[in-house]
Amino acid sequence: MILCPKCGAKSSERQFVGPFCVKCYNFKFEIPKKVRIVECTRCKKIWVNEGWVPYNKKAIEKYVASKFKGDFEKLDYYLDSGTAVAYYNVDGEIHMINREFQTKFEKTICPSCSRRSGGYYEAIIQLRGDRHRINSNSKKLITLLGSKTFVTKVEEKREGIDLFVGSSKAVFELLKEISYSYKISRKLFTQKEGRRLYRTTFAIRFEK
Repeated sequence: MILCPKCGAKSSERQFVGPFCVKCYNFKFEIPKKVRIVECTRCKKIWVNEGWVPYNKKAIEKYVASKFKGDFEKLDYYLDSGTAVAYYNVDGEIHMINREFQTKFEKTICPSCSRRSGGYYEAIIQLRGDRHRINSNSKKLITLLGSKTFVTKVEEKREGIDLFVGSSKAVFELLKEISYSYKISRKLFTQKEGRRLYRTTFAIRFEK
């Protein structure tokens, strides 16, 4: 039987790491004072690793775990219980150390939702030609654009439908992915910090 020289615990009662019990052994484990998770009150996306992504508990847990420092082999964080579990390999034996930690959620409005509420758009997709194909393709485009950007407004016209979209880049990417043919035009609408900003119109025609 071994006695811990620091607290007197017995090896029959507690796991030991060398001459010390697991509670007294000096595991290197640095816990941050606070980990902020920023959430958009409108779209519910979260700011993780320098980007806005859909709410995902596993992504949050991985992000929080990355903020802990130490000589552990790996670390898991469980959002529901607020528990961090560090795994240490000492002389070939794995030891698990638990620490409780509270993550702080902060509410804000993400840039996309802020722009959408203000009617912001960088691109217009003009759908013309066969009305039936216009209607079906407008629904398809709105759905697909939802994963890349936002649609500020849908304008019904006698000659077709106009979609006002938050990001020109997202429209370029999507139309390339789905191989739609289009004509393009650009118009300067403002300057910001000496940089010219353009609105881009994508004209798509559907034949019968």
